[in-house]
Amino acid sequence: MKRGTVIALIILLLAGGVAAGWYFWDKNYNQPTTNNTQTNKQTDPSEGGKYLYIKEWSVRFKLPDSLRSDIYYVIETLRSESGTAVDSEAARLASHSLDNLPGSNCKLIINEQKSVYGGMQLTISRSKDKLASDVLPSYTDANRQLGDGYYYSLSYGHASCADSPEAEQRQIEIIQQLIEPFKKMEVAV
Repeated sequence: MKRGTVIALIILLLAGGVAAGWYFWDKNYNQPTTNNTQTNKQTDPSEGGKYLYIKEWSVRFKLPDSLRSDIYYVIETLRSESGTAVDSEAARLASHSLDNLPGSNCKLIINEQKSVYGGMQLTISRSKDKLASDVLPSYTDANRQLGDGYYYSLSYGHASCADSPEAEQRQIEIIQQLIEPFKKMEVAV
């Protein structure tokens, strides 16, 4: 019986080893996986029209309450006199409410050559280089750097896009309301 007892003990030890191994493996390697990654919550950089968000540049500035969801823009690549693109772009601004006034010719128009015409003569330009000092007098606020590697400048033409006194007055009011907010423009995160 000695031989039978030894074999039974070996089988019992092997069974115990297998049971212990399975127990530890099940505890450590067979746990349900949990997804610890957080989904990126999509946010509206304009915060519902509270900011004018220039999507192509990822910048924004807060709009006065009276202009919320009213201001729009078109991006234009600036070109040299020979027609080649330069390292500068412009966001030509316009206003839906101004577009709809009688006597207003302020709507932005894009022709076949992708040139932009019209608007209320208010332009934000973006460039990798500072504007030269000889052009600075034509800008209301120039060479504002936001930390994204670009310089931003605001200019407006003194010619009116409107043919009626009411539309011309509205154009002046809108431009005046946008100068200070532009100075607080920020990179949208």
